[in-house]
Amino acid sequence: MSMSTTKQTFSTGTDEATGSRESRYDAVVIGGGVGGLTAGAILAVAGRKILVVEAEAQPGGYARALRHGDYVFDRADHLIFGCAPESPFGPGLIDTVLRRLGVRDECDFVRMDHPIYVGQFPGVRVAVPHGREEYLDAHLREFPGQRTGLQRLVELSAKAARELAAFPVNPSVLDMLASPRRFPTLFRYRNATMSDVIDHELTDPVLKAVYETLWPWLGPPPGRASFLLWAAMMANYVEDGGYYCKGSYQRLADALATGLRRAGGELVLGTRVTRILTDAGQVRGVELATGQTITASHVISNIDPRETFGQLLTPAEINPRYLRRLQAAEAGHYLVGLYVATDLDVTALGAQHDTTLYKGIDHDRAFRDALAGDVSMLSILIPTLKDPSLAPAGEHLVILKAITPRSPTDTAAGSRLEELMLAFAEQTLPGLAQHLTFVAPDQSGGHTHDLGAYAGWAPTPAQTGARRLPQRTPVAGLILAGQWTRPVHGIWTVVKSGISAAGLILGSKMAAGLPA
Repeated sequence: MSMSTTKQTFSTGTDEATGSRESRYDAVVIGGGVGGLTAGAILAVAGRKILVVEAEAQPGGYARALRHGDYVFDRADHLIFGCAPESPFGPGLIDTVLRRLGVRDECDFVRMDHPIYVGQFPGVRVAVPHGREEYLDAHLREFPGQRTGLQRLVELSAKAARELAAFPVNPSVLDMLASPRRFPTLFRYRNATMSDVIDHELTDPVLKAVYETLWPWLGPPPGRASFLLWAAMMANYVEDGGYYCKGSYQRLADALATGLRRAGGELVLGTRVTRILTDAGQVRGVELATGQTITASHVISNIDPRETFGQLLTPAEINPRYLRRLQAAEAGHYLVGLYVATDLDVTALGAQHDTTLYKGIDHDRAFRDALAGDVSMLSILIPTLKDPSLAPAGEHLVILKAITPRSPTDTAAGSRLEELMLAFAEQTLPGLAQHLTFVAPDQSGGHTHDLGAYAGWAPTPAQTGARRLPQRTPVAGLILAGQWTRPVHGIWTVVKSGISAAGLILGSKMAAGLPA
């Protein structure tokens, strides 16, 4: 097995720098993840002078690819939606933003139709296709007596997705008062968990488990996760389809970075913001690790707000009630990734791009077991089935993801977790452990990569949508973007978050969600 660790980074066409070209900007964006890049690019297109500061050597955040020689791994993302010009829920958001920035031709999205994903449980395996009728048929072949309930869930999810697409990211008091009339589905199910609704509609416990296959990508298990968030995700996959960005999702981040630069914005890589500067409760700029002081009337933070308010500001600069809210909020669970390559003929084994394995049908128990250290569920992604260019000829990438109580703290714990993940993956890919051609190292020299609380705050009903941390903060001129703020995590939603953050600065100069 080759264990080469030569690491390369993607080029965005931006020179890596230790500081910015100038010292005064209209806005500084902290963090070059997808949300921050979207906000910065949209502001630049609108004529604002923008600086985006990213601590890593390449942009993208969770969309940042891991590249080792000829192997290109997606770090966290698996499927997105909104990539076509039109969808059942309106114009495709990703497509619209890329076109507005003039970089649509830099991303090639392939739709997963046959299937979108596979759910594999003891004694049952369901390959889930795109399309409402096809989706229903795939499930009802295994569970013929559950048509009425499953059809109601599909229809209810479509209603929720349609209303969520129209609901403001930062609703006014009038928006909230009008919710029962304008957004009846959102209002009715605002406090509902997945289990609250699914248990009412489905009676077969195995079908419930199969229907809930993708919950680990959402956050907490069905007994605690927001039904509305689940419904919107599933409706888009079923009605619009799941898409993969060929070349890895780094291509999407690079396209946003290109749009930023073409509009006159600046991206600084490999540099940290060490302080947000304020005066009398108003943002005045930032200080970089180089000691350079940048003046700006607005700062958009696209990083963990616990870092924003715990390290970049002092307690004296922050409303005490706001600090208490941050301290009381519940972060999402931890996720780890294992990135390997194999010379197995995965097609002959019947493997698909996106498979989730389970040891049983009780998802809430599976989550508890995972927090106790067992690999009771495992996501298996094989992106080379759609994009062979990601690996050398004759090899496939296999990306394994598991929920853990915390990131491994030592090499022994990481090695044990790696062994458990590979052993479980053998149920779909027999012989995998004996046919590894490459294992990507993590930063500590092990192999299990820490993805942290990738969902930001746990997306429970109490921390989703309008109840999530607002984008406006008590510090005037400081705005949040990304998975920790509204609306929630995921590429589609952090793009929407970036658009909204830009809109809070541009105000009436926004039209149809983008600069007029």
